[in-house]
Amino acid sequence: MGNFSDSFMEYLKIYNPSAYDKANSDNVKPEELAAIYNENAAKFEVWDSIPLTIRNRYPGQPVPYDVMEAAARGEIYTLREMEYHPEIRQVSEAREKVAEEQGMPNDIVSDTAAATFVTALAAGYAAETCYHLAMSRQNREEMLKNKHDGMTDEEHAAWLKSWLATREKDFNAIKNDWKENQPEKYLMHLLFKHNIGKLNQKELEEFPQTVQDLMQRIEAVPDRMSNLLEYIKKPRMQARIGRFNEETMDILKHTVLRQVPETEKEQYLARDFAKRREELRNMPDSDKARMVSDSINSRVTNLPEERTLTTRERFANMPSALNQGMER
Repeated sequence: MGNFSDSFMEYLKIYNPSAYDKANSDNVKPEELAAIYNENAAKFEVWDSIPLTIRNRYPGQPVPYDVMEAAARGEIYTLREMEYHPEIRQVSEAREKVAEEQGMPNDIVSDTAAATFVTALAAGYAAETCYHLAMSRQNREEMLKNKHDGMTDEEHAAWLKSWLATREKDFNAIKNDWKENQPEKYLMHLLFKHNIGKLNQKELEEFPQTVQDLMQRIEAVPDRMSNLLEYIKKPRMQARIGRFNEETMDILKHTVLRQVPETEKEQYLARDFAKRREELRNMPDSDKARMVSDSINSRVTNLPEERTLTTRERFANMPSALNQGMER
C-alpha cells in the first residue's frame, strides 16, 4: 500500500474500488500513487469533513448525495444537527432546524438561499451579511426564472445590468464585513490590491494608516494574530504572496510580520516558490515522481480523523465574489 491514511483508503474502497486495489498492490509506482491522490483528493476532503458519527451510519457505503452536497457547501451547523440528532436523516430537515435555532429570517425560503445563509454564518460572517447574501442569492434565482429567449436586446441588457448589480452589492457587503469583523482578511485584500496597482486614489492615500489601524485591531484581540499567520501560510495565500513585488513584500515584512522573529519570517514570505519550481523542472522524472509521492504520503498519512472544514470547502458554493477572495 502507498502509505495512504486509513481514512483515505476507506474512502477509495467505497468510492473508487479500482484505485483502492491499485493502491494496495505491491508494485504500485510513485506516479500512480500521485495520480490516485490527485484524482480523489478533492472529493475525499469533502467526505472526510463529514462527522464520523454520520459516516458510520452508512458502513461501507457512500453517504447520501444531499449530505455530501451539504459538506461541500460548508454547512457546518447542518451537519452538526444531523450528528447530534440521529433521527434526522434529511439535510432539508436539518437545515430547517438550524434556521430555527439560528434565527434565520422567514423570507429566506429557497434551499440554496438557506444554504448560503448557513454557510456564511459558519464562515464567520455577521448575521446581517449572511442575510444580505442569502436574499441576493434568492433574488438571482427569481431573475433566472424570469429570463427567457424572447427578450429584446434592450430587455436583456437591463436584465444583465440588474444581475451584475446584485453581484456588486454582494462584493460590497463582503468587503464591509471584512472591515468590521474580519480585519485580517481585509488587510491581506489591501496588500494584494496594492501589489497589482488596483488601489483607488482614496485607498492609496489612506493605505499606510489603514494598514497600521488594521494591525492594531488584530493585535488587540487574543488569537487573531495567530489566525492571521495561519491564514497567510495557506497554499493559495502563499502562491499569491510569492508574486509580491519588492515594495509590497517590504510592507508585509515590516507591518504584518513585524513581531515575528527573523528566523521564522521566511516561512511566511513564499521566497522558495520560484526556486522549488525551477528545481522540479530540472529534476529527473524518477526523482520527480518519488518527491511527489513522498509529499502526498506525508500529507495524507497525517490527516486527522475528524477536522473542521477547509476554507475552500466552506466557500464552495458561496457567491462568486466570496469564492474569488475579493480579487479585484
